[in-house]
Amino acid sequence: MNAQEILSTLKKLEKPQTAAIYKRHLSGDNVYGVLTSEIVKLQKKIKVDHALALELWKTGNAEARILALQIPTFWNSNIPSLTLGPGSVSHSARV
Repeated sequence: MNAQEILSTLKKLEKPQTAAIYKRHLSGDNVYGVLTSEIVKLQKKIKVDHALALELWKTGNAEARILALQIPTFWNSNIPSLTLGPGSVSHSARV
């Protein structure tokens, strides 16, 4: 499976009502509303693929990034190309 195939699968699993909730809670506009249980099923198919995890992260899609974070080797090396600076993650704490 490559990143485009996964994004296509995520798009097929889209739930507009769930996406609206995610957007309301600051997930950004690049979100499909895929249930976490479906993302876990995809992760089990992928197992371990560091390069794919990086590709998924770079898409900017909320569900693809969640999936990338669930791939075991994603955090096991120095990742100079991973951007976690301001604006890369659209979540913010509300006080």
